[in-house]
Amino acid sequence: AFWDYEGMVDGMTWSAYWFVDGEPDEGGSILNASWVGGAKGNWWVCIHDDLGLRDGLYEAVLEVEGEPLISDAIFVGGQHPIVQFTVVNDTSRRACYLLISPSQAHNWGQDDLGATEIVEPGASRTFQVPAGQYDLKALDCSLDTVAEQYGIDLSLGATFALSSAQ
Repeated sequence: AFWDYEGMVDGMTWSAYWFVDGEPDEGGSILNASWVGGAKGNWWVCIHDDLGLRDGLYEAVLEVEGEPLISDAIFVGGQHPIVQFTVVNDTSRRACYLLISPSQAHNWGQDDLGATEIVEPGASRTFQVPAGQYDLKALDCSLDTVAEQYGIDLSLGATFALSSAQ
């Protein structure tokens, strides 16, 4: 996992938690370490096995001073061909943030729309995702929930309509 950072201070406490199929991997995790990377730059952490990683869902969670800041998950191995997932905004509110996370993940991960994209009411957005089971959370620009749905089967891809009734 690679990331850019700013605003850090050497000596701050940080952790990088790894989960494999929802279970903590203490061997790959860095727990309560003292930051030595300076105020700004880029950093990375990894999980490895000399024989190769086993198939599964791998999730990294970065924490600074006890606050989780960012997380993301990725499938390794297995049958996860890329499929299309179209999200249609059938609400009257803008979807400014869209979180699409594998159902086994502990956290929502990053905003799949990025810093500037918005899905307006009546509009849609198509994503390329590895086949699997997903949870979805859409937030408006004030960070209020527009829609939230769990256990969406994307083994073959799908179209999903955000609606206020969810």
